[in-house]
Amino acid sequence: PEKIPENPGEITMYKTLLGDPEISFDMRLKDYISLFKPRSQPKDYGDSVVFQEKTFELEIFRASDSIWWAHNELAYREKVPENSKLPSEKKATELAAMYIEKYRMKTSYAKYSHVSYSKVIVMDKKNKKEEKYNTEINVNYSFNFDGIPIEGPGAKIQVSFVERNKLCELYYFWRVPKKDIEM
Repeated sequence: PEKIPENPGEITMYKTLLGDPEISFDMRLKDYISLFKPRSQPKDYGDSVVFQEKTFELEIFRASDSIWWAHNELAYREKVPENSKLPSEKKATELAAMYIEKYRMKTSYAKYSHVSYSKVIVMDKKNKKEEKYNTEINVNYSFNFDGIPIEGPGAKIQVSFVERNKLCELYYFWRVPKKDIEM
């Protein structure tokens, strides 16, 4: 840089712990079971516990409050029913807020970021033309501390929908920070 940046003064340092210190992993697991209602026995992979149901899969991560839920038939599909229509951006955003509240995700540092779409590109062999279409609408949230954006794989919420406002995927990757020291 041509100019040395000014000293910003004191800044707050944050730290994260393995999981929420106020709630044990077993308590969080029981809570997620009551919320998502899996019936199968969980598979313990060490870093995470996975429920593989007929209609969905739920992965709960030990080191954080993070979860990943996906509908087995609706998420990631490449073909959609003919004449199906995704919810509007406004409706998807309203639904996402409802699911975030329903599944009790900690959002004090989160804020709505943007809407995106999952797309499929197929080749029409008859006309030799590319066709693109949206298969899901995704409502994205980001995190920040004191107005500073948090970037990286462990700080995001995404709630995704397909036609008829059906939830197809939800992930919540976050560790609740604690203010540590001022420097």
